[in-house]
Amino acid sequence: MLKKTIALVVTLLCILTLVPAAFASDLMEDGRFYSKQDRSRTCTLASAAMMLRRRAYLDGNEAFSEMTESDLRSTAWYNGLSHNFTYKGMTVAYGSISGTAEQREQALAALLAEHPEGIVAYDRSRPHAILLTDYTDGMFYCADPANGTGYGRMPVAYASIELRRVSGYWYVSADENIPYGTGEVDGLALLGVFYPENVRTGSGFNLGGMLRCGADDTILQVEIQILAEDGSILQYAAALPDEGAREWSFRALNRDIRFSTLADGVYTFYVVAQDSAGGTLTFVRQFTVSGEGTHTLYYWSNKPVEAAA
Repeated sequence: MLKKTIALVVTLLCILTLVPAAFASDLMEDGRFYSKQDRSRTCTLASAAMMLRRRAYLDGNEAFSEMTESDLRSTAWYNGLSHNFTYKGMTVAYGSISGTAEQREQALAALLAEHPEGIVAYDRSRPHAILLTDYTDGMFYCADPANGTGYGRMPVAYASIELRRVSGYWYVSADENIPYGTGEVDGLALLGVFYPENVRTGSGFNLGGMLRCGADDTILQVEIQILAEDGSILQYAAALPDEGAREWSFRALNRDIRFSTLADGVYTFYVVAQDSAGGTLTFVRQFTVSGEGTHTLYYWSNKPVEAAA
């Protein structure tokens, strides 16, 4: 087990500064991400365009609003949305989903934890597709491209499909517009990790993002702690990634870290990881629990390795 001290936590909190972050509220409130389908039968295409606009925004692409259904059509539409395609450096892939209604909802919530840009959820029985945007405070939200529904982000209960009937989904599987999409890293790095700035009292929170190590190394151990204001450990979880693993998903410990049990107050989110080269990564952030809405922050720490001359 990696040993940690309260003194180290206090020191790190003093020296760490807030890095540039994409706020979840931006994706929820900005109407430029959303649109209605241009014609019948293009719900999948319209939903994919919305998903890619949101991904481009997170990449820092100021031209995200120019990514439209019409522009995407020549790349991704062949009498239906292609199961695999690449558009402006963003690769989209298709996956299947099955099981009970509860199992499907759990799977979709887990996917959203890894994909803040959202996923395209498809109900083959209708048939119709929507963009699932987020799972916040125990509720799914979406944008439905059907013209008979509301505009923009709304609870999925108002959409044209039911999640219990979702059988497939499209998601951004790779993104070469940001370093963590395909680039190697030098040492341990956090790749699009998201964590709370505020958690609404009594609500859960799904961690997301990846930890990656250098090409010649492997991840040995990861620990997550939630600390009280006095530095005492309230929650603790540890993982031993598979032998030889170079990547590890924060989603693996979501069942062990339960934000919903925390009372109102100020807490510390603490991560420490170790790789086979003896490297250690420590990530520390304060967050609050209150009656306000849950607010999410995103973080990338890696830098791409420059190619040899």
